[in-house]
Amino acid sequence: MSRQEYTEEGIKKVENAVAQLDEMIATLPGKLANLTEACTEGGMGVLIDNAKELETLATETIIPNFKEAKESGENYIKGAKGILVAVGGAR
Repeated sequence: MSRQEYTEEGIKKVENAVAQLDEMIATLPGKLANLTEACTEGGMGVLIDNAKELETLATETIIPNFKEAKESGENYIKGAKGILVAVGGAR
């Protein structure tokens, strides 16, 4: 595999990861809110507390980390594509 092919393959993998992160950023808070609501409606006391803790963890830590990882991935993609253009290998 040439360097160009290796770089192009890496770009595809990072683009896929960025898309997955974007989906998780968009859907995770809602899924956790649904979990809390379901536990509350079901009268599942211990699970209610756990679900609320997960919501807090997602809001304060997980989502910001996902956003940072997504930004890092986007920067990698831009840089890698720029390198391919600079060496005349972009397809």
